[in-house]
This record gives sequence, C-alpha cells and structure tokens, in this order.
Amino acid sequence: MLAENTAVISFQNGIESNALISKELGAKHAMTGSAYISSVISEPGVIRHFGNFAKLVFGENDNQPSNRTGAFLEACLESGIEAVIPDDIHAAVWDKFVTLTTMSGATAATRSSIGTILADPDMTRMYRAAMSEIVAVGRASGVNFPDDIIERQMGFAANLPPDMTASTLKDLESGNRLETPWLTGAVVRLGRELNIATPVNETLNSVLKPYENGG
Repeated sequence: MLAENTAVISFQNGIESNALISKELGAKHAMTGSAYISSVISEPGVIRHFGNFAKLVFGENDNQPSNRTGAFLEACLESGIEAVIPDDIHAAVWDKFVTLTTMSGATAATRSSIGTILADPDMTRMYRAAMSEIVAVGRASGVNFPDDIIERQMGFAANLPPDMTASTLKDLESGNRLETPWLTGAVVRLGRELNIATPVNETLNSVLKPYENGG
C-alpha cells in the first residue's frame, strides 16, 4: 500500500509511535500526529464521544510544508474535521502528552476526578510534580517547551469540568486494558534512559501496573 510519497500517521496517544513507524516502514513514510478528543468504548462496537472538542494535529518530522500535509489538511477541512499543522509538531505532540499523561496517572491512581485532585493541596502538589517531571524528560529529549508550560497546563486543568477524568480511569473501572505503558510508563522509561529522575511518575506507574492487562 506504500507508494513513493505515502505518509503514515498514528494518532494514538503517546510520543513513541513515530519512531516505531520509521523503524518498520522507513523514516520518509512517517509523519507525526496527535488527536484531541475524549471518547470511550462504551460497549463492543460502540464508541461514545464526550466533551466538546475534536481535532487532529499533524506535520512532517522536519516541520517543513509538504504537498502531502497540505493535501491531508484540505481533505480534513472539506470533511468538516478540525485540523491543524503546527509550527513545531513535536512540541505540539508533547504538549498533549504532558496534559494527558499527568491526568491519566493522577486520576487513575487516586480514582478521583480532576476537580477532587485540585481541591486538595497534597494531590495538587502531586499533580504539579508529575507534570514537572514529564516536562523535564521532554526537554532532555530536545522538545522546545515554552517557559510557562507548567503554569499554562495547571491553568488548563483548573478550567476543565470538575468531574472530568482520563479515559484510563474509565478503563480501570471497567476492567479493560490500560494505556499506562505508553503514557506514565513511557515517562519512566525515557527518564531512566536520559538520567532524569521521575519519582512521582514511577510511583503512579507502579500503583497502576497490576491493572495494565485489565481484569
């Protein structure tokens, strides 16, 4: 199915899919992408979309314009899909990774909503510390985060619906497999490779590890 200029984009959560695609299919076929949407498999064959956002973000790995990114953007917009080609696709993907991984680990490990976490000083400190570790790992990986990334992300969390949780908690409660290995688990792996301490994420990952394969 791969022609000379075919692009393959994974919109799955995490920050490692591009490297996997490049390894299997060749770097010229790999593009980086991320999906912003809240959904859950409510029953076999049924995916429920909740929340009021749905967006695709994607781009070439060198952040240069290309015919194929332009063609895909046009196809998305013509289909009524909100889509964006950011100036720095890697920073954009990591930006989401910071938000999602922090919320995933924190809400699942505490079995609590974002409102409950941010209403408690101890859990708020845990949330901020987990986020700070992820940003440190990202910077060590070469990601160009803005200086205000932590405060901006904490502000974003504070403005979410108080009863919101990550889909990881919904999967945990349903006895489904968890995506923890490529979220919190990825932070721990990369932290060890880059010699960046991630004690909070290591704890969250360890707490959730017995449930990774579901009930």
